[in-house]
Amino acid sequence: MMLPVSYAQEPLWVGRGAPEDVVNLDVGARSPGYVPSFGTRGFAAPVSPQVMALSPGAMVHQAESLLSEAKRARDDVLSIYNMTRLLVVYASENASIARSMAESAEMNAGAAKTSVYECRAALNETRSVRSEVLSIYNLTRLMAAYAYENASIARSMAESAETSARRAETGAYERGMAVTSPPA
Repeated sequence: MMLPVSYAQEPLWVGRGAPEDVVNLDVGARSPGYVPSFGTRGFAAPVSPQVMALSPGAMVHQAESLLSEAKRARDDVLSIYNMTRLLVVYASENASIARSMAESAEMNAGAAKTSVYECRAALNETRSVRSEVLSIYNLTRLMAAYAYENASIARSMAESAETSARRAETGAYERGMAVTSPPA
């Protein structure tokens, strides 16, 4: 079965071609009261396009409004362009500040890492000094305990020596009295 080339297409009537008439194809397909006849592939052409008269006054007014609208749009675009340029400058400045802050942070991180190593070394040294001080403290306490014991021993020996000295003195005095006293 062969289909013809113009299948599902209907011809458009463009009008008589009067010099001040123009075809508005946008509106023609939506004209009120128009019931399209759809072909098998869904194409529906308007029966006749709408014709609108061209007026030089209306065209000048429309051109002026379009020109003022274009100027407003141009001014808006220029202000957006200028704002975008400012934002680019600010973004560039912020990027350089961020780079310098990142470099500073890297330097601070390196310094902090060095400080951590130094603190660990100082902590290890402090721990060794602490253990030495604790051993000296324990030794000092032990020596103090021995000194206390020795002091109490020396005190008891001194008391014993003093007692012996008194006895010896008393014994010598009594012998000396016995030697110097006449016999009875």
